[in-house]
Amino acid sequence: RYSWEIKPSSVYHSVYRRPLLGLGLMTSTFNNPIIGAPISVFGFVEIPFSRQISRWNFSYGLALGVSFHFNPYDTISNPQNLMISSNYNACLHANILTRYIVNKNWQLGLGVGYKHYSNGATKKPNAGINLMPVQFSAQYKIDHALKDEISNLPAFKPYVSLTLYTASGMKQNNPGEELIYKNLS
Repeated sequence: RYSWEIKPSSVYHSVYRRPLLGLGLMTSTFNNPIIGAPISVFGFVEIPFSRQISRWNFSYGLALGVSFHFNPYDTISNPQNLMISSNYNACLHANILTRYIVNKNWQLGLGVGYKHYSNGATKKPNAGINLMPVQFSAQYKIDHALKDEISNLPAFKPYVSLTLYTASGMKQNNPGEELIYKNLS
């Protein structure tokens, strides 16, 4: 995982207590050739619960990406895999973690989370894979200096906004059937 802080002099950076954004690459093994050994590429955000006041820091994180290198369901070659039936799947991860600052560059971390692999029913069968991973980390900070953090936030100015959206989706009801496309407006 590689992470960076949002522009330190921004209001967003101060309101959300110096959040981190980042990109990651993860490999997994289930020690089961029926499922495969997925590789995931993802983006993530990590937001502290409070400002840094001691050597301990508590935060929560979310990640979203794409995973591949599964051994998907196939009626002939892999009929036992009822969890994943496509080569590419979404990978979602939510976690809470704590970090201990060892010195100005190093932090050690421990966390627990929820991880989900799924193709969103675009191809069946798709029970998905759900995990509760424990996370251990050692983090090296390249740039450890505190930046120009805003001490006095500007007053909030109320406003009204209107958002219009449209979305479309697809789903497969049963294995072997055609995909159903829907427009969700």
